[in-house]
Amino acid sequence: MHRISIFTLTLIITLAGCRWLDRSHACPQIGAVTRVVVTRGMSQDHVFIDPAKIRPLIAFANARRESSQPVDTLPAPQISADFYNNSEFVCSVGAGSNFFFIACPNWRGTRSASSTELSEFKHLIGEDR
Repeated sequence: MHRISIFTLTLIITLAGCRWLDRSHACPQIGAVTRVVVTRGMSQDHVFIDPAKIRPLIAFANARRESSQPVDTLPAPQISADFYNNSEFVCSVGAGSNFFFIACPNWRGTRSASSTELSEFKHLIGEDR
């Protein structure tokens, strides 16, 4: 019986450690958004308030809500789309050379991005002009 207890304790510690190492999370599903602010570097590029322009951006972001936190520092996106419901921050999707930066009020992480996804994002935010 004593060996079973030690085995059980070892298993629980191992599983807890694996959970601690799992640094992935999905931001909540995006619902109401009244504007999307596109920023390049530190300067605001443009703002979308037309629901017809915002809806495809919401769908794009909702499909990419899951991200992971790297062990070291988070890379900075080159361009980002920040989603707001009136004055309330909802989430942000930013793009770098081969990644997306995903942020919501209680989470920030990154995920890999294909060149097709990056092109689609740039098209949706009007950066392919």
